[in-house]
Amino acid sequence: CYVIGFGSLISAAIYLLNAHRVMSQKRTRLDVLRRYVLTIGLCTLVDGIAAGLSVYLYTNDPNAGIYVTIITIVLSIFLVLISKSIVNGKKGTGKKIVWAILVIAFALMLINSLLPANNYWQYAENIANVLIAFFMLTLILDSGVRTDMGVKA
Repeated sequence: CYVIGFGSLISAAIYLLNAHRVMSQKRTRLDVLRRYVLTIGLCTLVDGIAAGLSVYLYTNDPNAGIYVTIITIVLSIFLVLISKSIVNGKKGTGKKIVWAILVIAFALMLINSLLPANNYWQYAENIANVLIAFFMLTLILDSGVRTDMGVKA
């Protein structure tokens, strides 16, 4: 569907801009982690709205499109709030919980990307997701990031 494809193009542009900003400016590891989680939140919002709009317009159940959009907006807000809490300067139980959620999420992303692909496009996507998940797991398990997030190194 063209709507989903357009959403994917916007998400790819967001990822590209984030990668360019991270590479062109000196950033701390914690800031790279925050920017990546924020990028995931924004891309989830764009992709979810595109998917919800597509379901709303092109299926016999427009209510499902509304539900997809609402769930996506809530999930995106949650991801943006997590990204903001990464560099808020506070240490405590909340930061440790965020760290644990991120470790689980990146581990699940890695496992999911190792599953068999259905088509050539998904093979390329899985390879990219393996690289991203491995990089982010390495980053989140770094002793400096763990210390900054209040998790004993």
